[in-house]
Amino acid sequence: MTRVQILQEIEKLTPAERIRLIGAALKTLDKKPRIRSANHNAKMLQRRLRAAAKVLKNDYQPDGELTSFTALDAERFHA
Repeated sequence: MTRVQILQEIEKLTPAERIRLIGAALKTLDKKPRIRSANHNAKMLQRRLRAAAKVLKNDYQPDGELTSFTALDAERFHA
């Protein structure tokens, strides 16, 4: 369908139908930026998590400070 044909069909609608059509068309425009934004935010989060994991990697390796606390796993904390 061409743009002219679409406009001709729209002219056949009642004013209320035209308003609903405009609202539906606007919603389709609104969805695309949100999808891109969500994808962009997810990628940024992945990059930040990777960077944080690299910084903390040595702490979680054997003989790192955080793994030294596992020696206490067998001890009771509550009497």
